[in-house]
Amino acid sequence: PALARELSRRLLRFVNEYGLTETTIAATRWDAHDTAATVPVGRAYPHVTARVLDAHLQPVPYGVTGELCVGGTGLARGYHGRPDLTAAAFVPDPYGAPGARLYRTGDRARMLPDGTLVFAGRADGQAKIRGRRVETGEVQGVLAEHPDVAHCAVVVHGTGPAAALIAYWVPREGRVPGDCELLDHCARRLPDHMLPALLVPVPAIPLTRHNKVDVRALPAPDLASALADEPYTAPEGPVEEIVAGIWAEVLAGDRPDAPDAPDGSRAPDGSRGDRRIGAHQGFFRIGGNSVLAARVIARIQEEFDVEMPLRAVFENPTVALLAAAVEDAVRAEIESLDHTELAIAHREYQP
Repeated sequence: PALARELSRRLLRFVNEYGLTETTIAATRWDAHDTAATVPVGRAYPHVTARVLDAHLQPVPYGVTGELCVGGTGLARGYHGRPDLTAAAFVPDPYGAPGARLYRTGDRARMLPDGTLVFAGRADGQAKIRGRRVETGEVQGVLAEHPDVAHCAVVVHGTGPAAALIAYWVPREGRVPGDCELLDHCARRLPDHMLPALLVPVPAIPLTRHNKVDVRALPAPDLASALADEPYTAPEGPVEEIVAGIWAEVLAGDRPDAPDAPDGSRAPDGSRGDRRIGAHQGFFRIGGNSVLAARVIARIQEEFDVEMPLRAVFENPTVALLAAAVEDAVRAEIESLDHTELAIAHREYQP
């Protein structure tokens, strides 16, 4: 966005155009302006059909990411001598005139209500982290919109349960924002499970001779630092401390080598053994998943004697937010009791 704004000021006219060889290059365009907050690929040219579809070639709602499929009079006939590739990539357009075709670009995009297309990375940039689908291109696009980020690349490090989203970024000259600022920027646009587990500042993003990100040349991430809450914010009050302790126990439950405190108890900050949980750490960023979220809810119900749905963890993914939700649930349950039930409860819990 910063480059688009700068070029819009310096040039008489700056146009961001999207297209592929299979669509005779030009397919969509966006006229940039000097106040642009994002850089979409714009709208289709009059001779082009642009649709955002799911895996079954069904249209997705506005704002939802899908595969960008392009048709129109500029579409190529196919790949010379490769009927197999042609059949896979050039498909009938189920919403066009008889004989119309679409090219499945393999690019991810979402369409805004006004018809503007926003590029969201390559389909081969999709990954699953703890069972949830992540678009690395979409995360990269959001991070790149921060005014202090000159360039960035988002990759998945590791596989299976150890997979983590790593964001490499180059600071703009004279500006070095902290991790909290960048994560807060991403959190405004992305769900918690799509937030990078680690932000790694680098002097430059390495590129291959084809001008693609050279993933192998990126520095190995120090995933241990992803567990740090920088700056660390200790849980406040007894409810946050108990919730943080529950998180520590549940997240360490699958680690047989995770030590407890000498007496097996929790520290005042909610930590247990070597695992310290901050008030604003994201549950899914530090190793949580839906199975562990269910365990957290079970422990909360046991600890506070209150019913809470599983979605509470997804909607309140930090200790501070979940503790507030617990307090609301307890308050609502108390308010629902009649005088007799209140008296019984008072006798049961009176020290």
